[in-house]
Amino acid sequence: MVLELISATVWVAGGGSAAGHLISTMAATGSVAAMTVFIVYTFLPTSLVGRGCAALLLALAGASLAVPALGAGFASPEFYTESGWISSLARSLAFGWAALAAARSRSALRKRARLGLSHPATASRVGSWSLSAALAAGSYALPLVELGLRGVQPGGISPLSMILAIGASVSIWLAFQPPRRYLEWVLRRAERT
Repeated sequence: MVLELISATVWVAGGGSAAGHLISTMAATGSVAAMTVFIVYTFLPTSLVGRGCAALLLALAGASLAVPALGAGFASPEFYTESGWISSLARSLAFGWAALAAARSRSALRKRARLGLSHPATASRVGSWSLSAALAAGSYALPLVELGLRGVQPGGISPLSMILAIGASVSIWLAFQPPRRYLEWVLRRAERT
């Protein structure tokens, strides 16, 4: 998530400069790589299919850097158009995959919690993280949808994308720093089921 923040900050502060585009894309590529490695080692440590999917995502993320380097270059005004859709695709796939893997893990944790083998708050936290990843995936997929519908690369951040990002932020906060009242509510709800 820190790399995503760096990517967004440099993109906004860079004002369309070649260096800003390059640093933003490098941070986004690092974010996809970190998320992919996290998914494989956390949720799919023995899965050969998971490792294969990870290799494909890493290749896609690397392509967002390789395409402009082989084409017009990072100084080109077309840089974002050439690499932006590849980067958005890699990000939305990585975060979507993370959301699905975490949702699957949450389901297993909820079953274990009913048997007394897991704490209900753990399942809730993993679920919040899954929701955060799903909202982030949706936020990254929006430019791809707009590109597909209108045939042009979006010029800025859409209001819907901002709403999804705010929802992802709140959800990640509940996953890692939940307020005591929220945790008490989760425990009360788990006792009723």
